Amino acid sequence: MKKIKYLALFLITFVTFIMVGCDATNNTLDDLDKAIANVETASQQTDYQEISELVVEEATPMSLSFTELELDPLQEFIDLRTSFLENHLLLQTQRLTFQLNKEELRSLISLFKDSELQLSEQDKEIIKEKIDLFRSYRQEFLDTKGLAYLRIYNLKDQYKIEDIEMINQTISEVNEVLLLRITLFEKTNQDIEEIIAILRGYTEI
Repeated sequence: MKKIKYLALFLITFVTFIMVGCDATNNTLDDLDKAIANVETASQQTDYQEISELVVEEATPMSLSFTELELDPLQEFIDLRTSFLENHLLLQTQRLTFQLNKEELRSLISLFKDSELQLSEQDKEIIKEKIDLFRSYRQEFLDTKGLAYLRIYNLKDQYKIEDIEMINQTISEVNEVLLLRITLFEKTNQDIEEIIAILRGYTEI
């Protein structure tokens, strides 16, 4: 009789341990999914569709010619615009990589939950540290909101010769913001890929 009681107690304890472990894992993965979603929301540009047309149409400022202006400001504009287009493409490449990583991560999270897999304490701590990083990336994205494409878009009615210095200054500042956002996406993608590698280690056993 005592053996049966001990066995029942052991089974109850074991099942409780498993359930608590699964809940802890699911909570960590839910927090992770939410943190990634928040990064995505913070990184979105409300004027993104409009800028894709603007960068093609505005090849040079209106009324700008070599006879009206010295070469240096014009060459600076051309160089800055080239850098802007290059940064624009780099940013969209990183954004696409982020989308692919996000979808793979969500698939792994679903698999974890469906299979009732548990993370080790060490891996949970690693993922929690990444979640804190994602929250900081989100804030950095928010801090640059409206300082990139929106400023370029707002130049569309000011492409005049007398505004060339202001135009060049604005594009230069926008390029700095784009480079910051590229770096943020690179860090985010690297951290997501590290988490994916951890989760794959469980699903490939």
